[in-house]
Amino acid sequence: MMVLASEKVVQQARLIAEADPHGFTITLVSIALVFLVLLMLCCLYTLSGEYFKHRHSMRTRWREITREGKLSDEEIAAATYALYLYGQEKQQHDRESGVITIRRGGAQSR
Repeated sequence: MMVLASEKVVQQARLIAEADPHGFTITLVSIALVFLVLLMLCCLYTLSGEYFKHRHSMRTRWREITREGKLSDEEIAAATYALYLYGQEKQQHDRESGVITIRRGGAQSR
């Protein structure tokens, strides 16, 4: 089986050598392939640059909004504290995995 495959490859190589004895076709195809890959990389880097530039402009815009006073310091502090409390509650439940907590009415039981 391997002998037949290698003979077939040798025959194809001979045909290519007869059709293009100096290897110009293979050279041109190889160069075209390299330039195609370089063009694809160039497009990829250009698009990723545009994406990150847009992300940066969104961050800059957010900073401008907060500096313009559309959000007061109290509002920012309240949002920050709410996120902190939410994170604390989430961590508490993560640590208590499989534990049920029952609280009975009113402020007296606290």
